[in-house]
Amino acid sequence: MSRKHVWIAILCNTIWGLSSIYWHKLAHIDALLVLYSRIIFAALLAGAMVLATRRKAELKIKLTDRNTMKYMFPAALVISFNWGMYIWAMGHGHMIDASLGYFMSPLMVFAVSVWFFGEKASPLQLAAMFIALAGVVVSVAMYRTFPVIGLVLGFSFTVYGTIKKKVKVYPAVSIFIESFLLSPFALALMALTRGPQIAQLTLTDVLLLMGTGVLTAVPLVLYASAVNNIPYITLGFTQYISPAITVLVGLLYGELFTPEKKVLLAFILASLVLYSCAGIRDARRLKEEV
Repeated sequence: MSRKHVWIAILCNTIWGLSSIYWHKLAHIDALLVLYSRIIFAALLAGAMVLATRRKAELKIKLTDRNTMKYMFPAALVISFNWGMYIWAMGHGHMIDASLGYFMSPLMVFAVSVWFFGEKASPLQLAAMFIALAGVVVSVAMYRTFPVIGLVLGFSFTVYGTIKKKVKVYPAVSIFIESFLLSPFALALMALTRGPQIAQLTLTDVLLLMGTGVLTAVPLVLYASAVNNIPYITLGFTQYISPAITVLVGLLYGELFTPEKKVLLAFILASLVLYSCAGIRDARRLKEEV
């Protein structure tokens, strides 16, 4: 396992967690306009990255490869849906609800990694995941309402990660293809349905919308790099970083940290401790074997 790519996964999720502050700053702008802008500016930045890294030839090959494109089309659709839901949640007082979904995501990743990719899990790792699952069950029981926002976000991102795991494409090329496929629709919908909202934008709003391209392309390139170089189980646990930061940001903005969410966080932290112990034990065992 590449230690460098583990750190890349950690950096990626840290950026995603802190980005909740940025998305909250865009709360006064129509969520769909933010989504369309995000797609378009991500395509522009990812395109620049492709040129800067001299991957133009690879881009042409991938665009004409049916096996690659059969994964890229659904990946683009799933991530755009995830983006839209996340943008809405950040601007409508649901930061902690969104973080709940991303706390659940590693549970879904674990199931996919073991059952779909055939990755092995140690007994301690399995115990850690069952503890986290118990936290979800208890939290849902206390909440007495299905956490739709959280589950939709967690499930859609897990599906996206699973698709990305199936196709090997250079990160910048991958993100450009995804956003490029969506850009014509984003441009058309923006022009046809968001004229009044565009007219109300200030210069600061425009600059913030342009910044969504950076905030989208950079961490996704990092994620695409990590997903292809470390076990999916390990990647899943780094995904706890982003929602943990988002919870803190939500509290900063005055959202309620209800009892059922506190219970869930306690179970997840317990599972992380157990999983970390398993990782330390495995690392020591490998050193002894060497």
